Amino acid sequence: PGYLPAQVVATLKVGHETGSMNMTLPMAQENLREKNQNTRGEWVYLIAVMLIAVMIVGIIMTYVVPKFKMIYADMLEPGEVLPEFTMLVLTISDTIKNNAAALFIPLFLLLGVWFYSKKKGWLDTFWLSIPWRRKRLQRDYSRVLALLLDSGVPEEKAVQLAAQGTSNRVLKKRAVIVIAGLQSGWGLTEAIKLMDDSREFQWRLTNALQTEGNFVDALSGWHQSLSARADRQHQTFSVLMETTALLLLGMVVGSIMVGMFLPLIRLME
Repeated sequence: PGYLPAQVVATLKVGHETGSMNMTLPMAQENLREKNQNTRGEWVYLIAVMLIAVMIVGIIMTYVVPKFKMIYADMLEPGEVLPEFTMLVLTISDTIKNNAAALFIPLFLLLGVWFYSKKKGWLDTFWLSIPWRRKRLQRDYSRVLALLLDSGVPEEKAVQLAAQGTSNRVLKKRAVIVIAGLQSGWGLTEAIKLMDDSREFQWRLTNALQTEGNFVDALSGWHQSLSARADRQHQTFSVLMETTALLLLGMVVGSIMVGMFLPLIRLME
């Protein structure tokens, strides 16, 4: 338990139930490789950047800034005041220094909400809102569905097992609606729109149904397209995240330095 991601386990279970392990195992391997290369690396990088940023800003605000405050207290003549921006930085420094322990409470609350949401499955909706995660789930669902249909699994069972292979509660709920549509007499192409309304997916699925051909071959181009677009979006986000993190850190540290040296600049002027 916990050794493999839930989606990888679900994909392997589908292969075990249908006797198609030789086909589902490569899918599970690809999912595991994507999670190891992308998700974990992103989180490790983000956590490392945040820890370094908090440490740098914390040292500056609790050790360096108070030294400047003592220097300015000796320099000011009666009736003289520091610039407003400098006073703001000093106020923030005092707040952090005097309430350092209390600042960890929101962090623990966020962690608690995260783990509770993960346990309840609320994060499944969140994952679908991320463009590259949604495309990869679309691809994974479509691949397993095509495999099951080629294996002769009934459409209703194929829709259900394909949704189970994604390990996403939102897609599982949609699968129930699709199955209800099939039971009411809808065709697969019409009912599957309730799961994935992508036009290219509908077009390729319709062609496969009309020719009674191989679903895996008919949808392979769609799967490759989804993978390529998901990778491109993911890489773009990673670059933007790195640039934004460095920019914010530079702005914070730069603002502190400007606030501390502003009185000296005015004095020299």
